[in-house]
Amino acid sequence: FSKMKEYIVANIDTTSTEYVLGLRGIPKDIARKMGIGYLDFNGFNNFLMSKGMNPGDYTQYGYNQNNFSNTKMTFIFEDENSRPVSFSVREMHFEESKAREILLNFIDKERVKKTSKKGLKDLIIEATSKGLTPEQANFVAMAAETAKYVNGNENIAFKKNELLYGLNIAKENKSIFSSIYLVEGNMDSITAMKNGNLSVAAYCSGDINEKQLEKLYNIGFKKVIFLPDNDETGHKKIKKIIKENKNKKINLEIANIKQLEGYKEFKELDECLVALNNNNYNDIKIEQVVETKSILLAEYELLKKE
Repeated sequence: FSKMKEYIVANIDTTSTEYVLGLRGIPKDIARKMGIGYLDFNGFNNFLMSKGMNPGDYTQYGYNQNNFSNTKMTFIFEDENSRPVSFSVREMHFEESKAREILLNFIDKERVKKTSKKGLKDLIIEATSKGLTPEQANFVAMAAETAKYVNGNENIAFKKNELLYGLNIAKENKSIFSSIYLVEGNMDSITAMKNGNLSVAAYCSGDINEKQLEKLYNIGFKKVIFLPDNDETGHKKIKKIIKENKNKKINLEIANIKQLEGYKEFKELDECLVALNNNNYNDIKIEQVVETKSILLAEYELLKKE
């Protein structure tokens, strides 16, 4: 995967890469550091062959043409020692959130909100009767069927439930920080990094587990601040981590995004920071936009709510 990162970084100034980076406002210095960009399937095949390598050897790792269309952005997964171990591909065009925004123009808000991703297709006929165009219908259908992320296959160096995306950067800055934020997605960590937060890593929509916490403890982090998405899945993760990770040797806290005056309620850190950046608030520290509580207080509040 070092060759995959080498290819992405070498093509960081191409129009295709500038386009996908621009969609999420990812600076090129971060893209180079993290190995983020557009990977042209045929171009990478030619690059490998020019190095005397066989592209077919990559298929066992989930490398195929379907995963690298021109609407997708590639992230290189690196372990805590900055060794490339796999990749993740994110759909940038046919996004579920955009499909829901389209449907909100024709369907009741609560129904759109409660409908599952795949179920969005079932709303197309009704929305079409109310003015949904064929182009919009096609977009909704594609978004309903297109996975947001596709990860490379697990291998001897990559186990998804052990990886913490961005941990290598946090480890490099360990002398400055004694605590680390754990966020849900790749983009949460990238946007945080863009704002100068270097002690943050993503658990990539999995569950925080003992191996990950042990790894953080061994690196030297004294405190882990868990910041899940503000949705039903995120709330379930809080309950699970409270149940499974009490009385551990590492100090674990739970955080949630504050309700900021003049803004809607945010689901995720990336969404929050992007909204503030768009209003010319820059270099935002995570602690400015979150509330943090001990795991015991978080448990008490959950029990009280229930």
